[in-house]
This record gives sequence, structure tokens and C-alpha cells, in this order.
Amino acid sequence: MKETNVSFKRGKCLDEILISRYVHQLCSSKERQDIESHLAKCPSCRKELVNLAKLEKEIQNEGEWEPLPDRLFKKGMKIIKDMKEHNKGSLEICLRFVHDTLNLLRHTGNLIPQPVLAVRSETCLKDASAKTIAKEFNGYHVEAEIKGNKDRTLDLEILIKRSRDQTSLSQVDFILKDKKTQRTLETLTRDGSACFEGIQPGVYYVELVHRNSPIGKISIELEEE
Repeated sequence: MKETNVSFKRGKCLDEILISRYVHQLCSSKERQDIESHLAKCPSCRKELVNLAKLEKEIQNEGEWEPLPDRLFKKGMKIIKDMKEHNKGSLEICLRFVHDTLNLLRHTGNLIPQPVLAVRSETCLKDASAKTIAKEFNGYHVEAEIKGNKDRTLDLEILIKRSRDQTSLSQVDFILKDKKTQRTLETLTRDGSACFEGIQPGVYYVELVHRNSPIGKISIELEEE
């Protein structure tokens, strides 16, 4: 294949076009050397490179082929779009206990710096250090408030309101499922909130259902050091 000079500034991450040109050996020798040097130091770009290779293999297995990168980008954009659609009704939270301290590793919602527990009439979480993550779920505003306990368990309170007028929603069924054991706990909201206490490390799903209609799902992953 013919080598092509591409624009790459050291210290900056690689874009999709540059990664695609590297995979298909369209870069100059110097550009390839710079890219490989960057990849050695950047986990994010290495991950993109692996994803691109997997995607190309999938395309080849399907027996479809159009000139790259157009064919590759079309399929990649579809995957991204599907992921965004899926995430509209889901909130993912990953936490880890480190030296008896609960650390928030990643999440797909918005982190609220100051918990709003003090303004509620009743709540099971009294610790001001609780972490609060919010997300819009198909017309509903959902907050997940998390507190780590000394016995390395987790307390989870969920608050749900209507987005249009911020009124609390009662009689919402929260169903907590342990992915490994399939154990299920269920509770109904009172004044728009409900709480699960003493959650052990593991992977859980909380399904939100109102009058037999699903609202969304919260994924909780609690790791130990």
C-alpha cells in the first residue's frame, strides 16, 4: 500500500482516521514510529486500536467490504449510536473499597458535589460524605446516593422525580438483583425515595418499574481492593 503523510502532534491522542491509516500501513515510516511511541504510553489509544482491529475482523467475517475508512466508520458510528440509545435508560456505577474508603471509579451520570440529603423529610443515609450521581431516565430525574460502611458494605438510596415538574414519584418498584446469585430484593418508593442497606461487594442491577412499566436500570459494581 502507498504510504501517506498524516498530521500527528506529539502529546495528543490519535483520531479515528489516523488509527485507521496506521492499521492499514498508510503512514510514513516516521509517522508510524511516532504513533507507536504514543501508543506505548497511552492506554486510551491502545484500546481504540484494539477496538478497530476487532471491528475490521467482524466486517471481514460478514463477507462485506467497501473502501476503508468509510465502511469502517459507518459501522463504528452505528455502534456508538446504539450505545447512546441504550444508555438513555441506564446508569452505570463502579466503586471500589481501598483501605476502608469507598472510591468512585466510573459512572455514566452526573456527579453532584453536595448531597441533598438534608432537605428530605426521611432518608436512610445521614453521612455527608455520601456520593450522589444523577441521570435523566426517559422523562424522570433519578439520583443514586451511595455510602460505604465500616464493614465494607454499601448503602444505596434512590430518589426519583418527574423531570418536567420535579415532583417526587411514589409507588415506584425498585428491584435489586445480584448478578451472580440471582438473589432479588424489592422495595417501593416512599415520598419518591427508597433505600437498600448492607449491599455486599459484587455486581447488581436495580430495575425501576412504575405501574408495570419499566423506567430504567441502574448497574452497581462494588469491588474490594
